[in-house]
Amino acid sequence: MSSREHILQLIEPVVASFGLDLEDVEIKQAGKHSIVQIFVDKDGGIDLDQVAQVSSKISETLDEKAAMGERAYTLDVGSPGIDRPLVLERHWRRNIGRLVKINSGSNSDIGRIISINDDQVVVDVKGKERVFSLDKIDNAFIQIEFNPKKRDK
Repeated sequence: MSSREHILQLIEPVVASFGLDLEDVEIKQAGKHSIVQIFVDKDGGIDLDQVAQVSSKISETLDEKAAMGERAYTLDVGSPGIDRPLVLERHWRRNIGRLVKINSGSNSDIGRIISINDDQVVVDVKGKERVFSLDKIDNAFIQIEFNPKKRDK
């Protein structure tokens, strides 16, 4: 089992105990030092207090279980950010109302996420509703908008 998989297994219950979803773990080497990036999120987003609390508990867990061995590391806990791909249903749900670029086969579409249910997402592409099956999407990314349309919450 890789360090990444081991860390995922160790900290998933910790993250879940705070009502958060563990989105990903990345480990980067910087000489003799490692940077462990943990990405967490929840519906409605996370705030700095939640990040501080879960970060403290994750650090405790990694140290107790000697997950990084003797290697020095820096822990970085935060939300995934908009440059991460939309992969799971919850990623789409959390971004309803936002502009997204969807790549599927040789096609690329940009539109606004209207809804998500089951394994399909409905997107307004140039004024027309299009339905995409999640399993047919190669990748999808939120697009940065400088004057975003107001979202209903």
